Amino acid sequence: QTLNTHEPPEVLSAPLDRIYLQAKQLSTSLGNAPGSKTKQTATSILAQLLQPPDMAKVQDTIRELAAVGALTEPHDEASVTLLGSFCLQLPLDLLLSQLVLMGVAWDCA
Repeated sequence: QTLNTHEPPEVLSAPLDRIYLQAKQLSTSLGNAPGSKTKQTATSILAQLLQPPDMAKVQDTIRELAAVGALTEPHDEASVTLLGSFCLQLPLDLLLSQLVLMGVAWDCA
């Protein structure tokens, strides 16, 4: 057996829910930039990567993020909720971030 000469790209090894939320945050920032003519969606940003994730998995991730409350709706034009923003700030899995936020909200922290 031989070792790979390069590590796999983070977009292929990191949880897709976190990658999608980062792309969503980037698309929002790009849309608010002065002189920005076209609004890019998070899915279009991910599709432009050198090794993009499977778009069917991206759509599943969007539905999952909406189901747990990280997005307002299960489509690409949805907004990131407080939970979604909180998840981006913690180096935790989506459900663990949700658990931490609920613990803080219920004064259990």
